[in-house]
Amino acid sequence: MKNYNIRNKWKQFIEDLIYRQYFRTNEEEWDINLNKVKNYIIENNKLPSIYDKDINIKKLIIWIYTQKNNKYIKDENIRNKWNKFINDEKYKRYFISNEEEWLNKLEEVKKYIDENGKRPRQNDENNYIQTLSNWIIAQNQNFIKEKQIMKDKNIRNKWNKFINDEKYKRYFISNEEDWNNNLDEVKIYIDVNKKRPSTHDKNITIRQLGNWITDQKSKYMGKERKMKNENIRNKWEEFIEDKKYKQYFLSNEQEWLNKLEEVKKYIDDNKKRPSELNKNITIRQLGKWITDQKSKYMGKERKMKNENIRNKWEEFINYDNYKQYFISNEDAWLNKLKKVKKYIDDNKKRPNSNDKDINIKSLGKWIISQQINYKKNKEIMSNKDIQKLWKKFIEDKKYKQYFNKNISNNEESSKESSKEPSKESSKESSKEPSKEPSKEPSKESSKEPSEKPSKDKIIKQKLIPKKPTKIKLL
Repeated sequence: MKNYNIRNKWKQFIEDLIYRQYFRTNEEEWDINLNKVKNYIIENNKLPSIYDKDINIKKLIIWIYTQKNNKYIKDENIRNKWNKFINDEKYKRYFISNEEEWLNKLEEVKKYIDENGKRPRQNDENNYIQTLSNWIIAQNQNFIKEKQIMKDKNIRNKWNKFINDEKYKRYFISNEEDWNNNLDEVKIYIDVNKKRPSTHDKNITIRQLGNWITDQKSKYMGKERKMKNENIRNKWEEFIEDKKYKQYFLSNEQEWLNKLEEVKKYIDDNKKRPSELNKNITIRQLGKWITDQKSKYMGKERKMKNENIRNKWEEFINYDNYKQYFISNEDAWLNKLKKVKKYIDDNKKRPNSNDKDINIKSLGKWIISQQINYKKNKEIMSNKDIQKLWKKFIEDKKYKQYFNKNISNNEESSKESSKEPSKESSKESSKEPSKEPSKEPSKESSKEPSEKPSKDKIIKQKLIPKKPTKIKLL
């Protein structure tokens, strides 16, 4: 490199924008990494995680771990920069010692228990509460095994003091005691409410009980965790087989069959399918259940994958007593049209939506609904085939006389006539109907002119209110 020309070429090469990143000094490389860490913390308000999917972020946290151990930082200048960084007000909270971090977490646990009167639960919907619960479990395990941070006597003593404190020790009972307490809560809930706690309840405590039951059922099937404990397993079996409670723990298939029987009974009693829009919540749930089964049957989903359940559903919807309630919308519409035609053929009139007979009334309302939908091209009338059938029907020589304007407006006018007449109409109705004057005047009228009423009489007529004439409803 004494050669001046070669030296210049080398300098140009290592300072070239394309190549200079490969010729940085250790300190330059270190400064770049530090700036990356600072930028990450500013943008995310946390340290980069070793579990991050982005490999570049993983590299940052590995770099931080290396810097934390100052014995690897031999360069005094770099060491000073690191110390300045971790003591900066902006960043120092991310670089507290393990002991300080542990003590902060313990304070968070105490605060949660003080405010909620219970220990944070693992199955809570809030991620932060789940984190606190998992931290407690980890500390208990480490305390028993004397490992990780629990090797530190100071930390160990603080934990021991905490779990034996009169204020908190009841929240640190054994796993079996905790399980028994949950079981007792479930029993009390069922005794009071005559149903199993729902995993969708608005009340978070009830929802947690529902989740606990689901968790136990799953663990019982797989003989996992607490269900490996023979004592707990036996207690669970006693509970779900108890005459008092076993109805709430039927198999999925038995539960499905029971629901099907409820639907059958409703149809037998009411001669109609339960509606999803019914005000009664039980009927509404039956209606939703039917819709759900129809959807799952079409897609062969969930319980409808079960051959026995699938066969039972097919038997049900094709059985003579019930199949009429499971025809398609188009078939239901065509059946209704046939009934309307038959009624008109038999009675030579259109069914009235105000008829006392509920079946005739239903046909009348159906016609009005079809007329509205036909005009607006909505609901089933958006189906072109149905639209054509309706048009053909109302334009048929046999039926079109029942669908002229006067007939179609007949029911509206009958509704209006049933209302109390207005003042103007009452005045008009109180007047004598005008008679057309005859071409030849009568003898009496030619002999004597009619008497003109006096002024007093006219004033009295104006002051005295006229009684409205009653309109006879046809």
